[in-house]
Amino acid sequence: MKSYQYTNLREHDEWVDELGELEARMSQAIGVEVRLVAYSPKSRDSAEEALCRAGLDG
Repeated sequence: MKSYQYTNLREHDEWVDELGELEARMSQAIGVEVRLVAYSPKSRDSAEEALCRAGLDG
């Protein structure tokens, strides 16, 4: 089974804005609040980062 982590979009404001616009359009179209989350497959290098973020993702 493939593991995933949150995608870092800190330096990509244009994508955060686009996701927000899509959330608003979807929410209006289907009548319930929608929140989209960006995930990426975990790499071997992410194990060290995960140790630094222990307890923050749950």
